[in-house]
Amino acid sequence: MADVPAAEDEQVGFDISAAISRIERPDLQGGGTRWTLPRGVHKLSQAEVESSQRARIFYGVVHSVARKGYTATTIADICGLAKLSKTTFYQLFPDKEAAFLAGYEAAHLELVTLLTQHRLHVGSWSDRMRQELRIYLAFNLNNPALAKCFLLEIHAAGARAWGKRDWGHEQFAEMHRMLYERRRQATPGLPDLPQEIFLAVIAAIEELVCTYLRRDQEAEIMELLPRALFLTESIYSGHPPAVAALQLAMD
Repeated sequence: MADVPAAEDEQVGFDISAAISRIERPDLQGGGTRWTLPRGVHKLSQAEVESSQRARIFYGVVHSVARKGYTATTIADICGLAKLSKTTFYQLFPDKEAAFLAGYEAAHLELVTLLTQHRLHVGSWSDRMRQELRIYLAFNLNNPALAKCFLLEIHAAGARAWGKRDWGHEQFAEMHRMLYERRRQATPGLPDLPQEIFLAVIAAIEELVCTYLRRDQEAEIMELLPRALFLTESIYSGHPPAVAALQLAMD
C-alpha cells in the first residue's frame, strides 16, 4: 500500500530559518546558553557553570577553526573567542582535539534533534526524504562557520576525528535505511540494500555541501536540494540495471 498523501499543514515544509545552531550562535542575552557568568557568590550549580563554559569553548572552536583552519588554531585562539582562561579550558578538555571532537558531537546531536522534531509522519517516501534533506541543507546554510569547521576541517584533525565522522555518518545512514524500508513496504520488489550503500549516499550528499563551502558558495546551499533528491531517487528507486548489478556483486 502506498504512503498516504501528506496533510496540507505538513506539506508547507520546514522553515529554514529555524535551523540556527546555538553552538555557532549562542544566545548572548542569557537565554538557552549562559554567556556571562555572575561574579563572586552565585546560586548556579557546577553543572550549569560547566555547561556555559563548554558552550563558549565550542563557540571558540567553531569560529577559530572556520577562520584559520584546524592546524593553525591554538588553544589561545579558542580561549580568546570564548573569553575564558586557558586554566578553565584545561579543566574541561585535555587538548584542542578533545574540544573539537566534543564540539562535533554536540553539533551532530543538535542536527539529529532538529531532524527528529520536524520529521514528517505522513506523506510519500519522497516527501519525507525531501524534508530531511531540506533540514540538513538549511542547517549548513544557517551555520556556515560550523559547517566549515566540522565538514571541511575535520579532514585535518586526524584519525580520531575521522572515527567521529564515521559515527555521525552511521547515524544518518540508519535514518536513510529506515526511510528506505518504508519505501520497500510500499513498493514490493525493491532490493535489500547493504549498509555501505546508505553510507555512500550520506558521504556523497556531504561532499555536495563541502564543494559549495570550498567555493565560498554557502549562501547558495539550498540550491543543492534537487541535486540531493536526484541522488537519493537514483539510488533508492530500484532501477533494474542497478538491482541486477547489486545481485551480481552479491552472488
